[in-house]
Amino acid sequence: MRPGLKRRVKTARWDASRVVCFFLAIALITAATARAAAEPGPGDFSFVQVSDVHILPRPAGEPAPDDGQSARTIGWICEQVRQPQRLEPSGVTAPPPAFVVATGDLTEYGVIGATWEHFESLWKPLGVPLYAAAGNHDNTWTTILPILRRRHGGDHYSFDRFGCHFAVLDSASIQEPVPSLEARTLNWLRADLSRVGPDVPVFLFQHHPLGTTEFATPLEQLRFLEALRGHNVAALCMGHGHGVRAERWNGLDGVMGGSTFGPNAGYSIISVVGGTLRVVYR
Repeated sequence: MRPGLKRRVKTARWDASRVVCFFLAIALITAATARAAAEPGPGDFSFVQVSDVHILPRPAGEPAPDDGQSARTIGWICEQVRQPQRLEPSGVTAPPPAFVVATGDLTEYGVIGATWEHFESLWKPLGVPLYAAAGNHDNTWTTILPILRRRHGGDHYSFDRFGCHFAVLDSASIQEPVPSLEARTLNWLRADLSRVGPDVPVFLFQHHPLGTTEFATPLEQLRFLEALRGHNVAALCMGHGHGVRAERWNGLDGVMGGSTFGPNAGYSIISVVGGTLRVVYR
């Protein structure tokens, strides 16, 4: 974040119909005073983060597997993104999400056979763009990289919306279930951010949290932070832990995006309303 902007980290938990919600008001991304109004303004936006879907493999010629809770959660998300998002307990309403980013472990054993076709079929009713990042489960057995390159132009890629820059990174090693932020990734990130002004809010997406001890050496995370120097990074959106939490690693705010199965199956609404960046997990 730019120097001088306020930071707030709050968590709360409550029941909301059939889901459990977590609220993380993590930062202001502009110097403007946040509006008290509950309705979104013309400069407001939201998007969704999902993570750790773990779709079961579908060998060629075999029927689709029963993905149980993950499939039901995906169906619910596809319904929810069509409508404005109420950000309890703040009393704020965000516009309908403009896109969804899935931060890795989309599959259990990679894209063997028709697994990816099955994954995409579950998201067919979504109605907004779906962006994908690789996780360790996606790269260890049958790598997802050819699909990411065909679908998004690379395993690292970026796009611009709402005056912000969104960069999706591959932190998952090939045929080795550990994270890595190697030279190729860092070189791509530096080149990508060189085209982004220093005041433009940047959202980063990758599977592995920076705070994990799975990296071979802390030098990997520190080199990553050095590549971000001079840029207005609003948040790092990550997965891997199947949990919902805020993480602050060497000054970089991050949020973990839960999972589509388990006791807290759901999704994160990431929104900017009245200049305030909020993350709410439903």
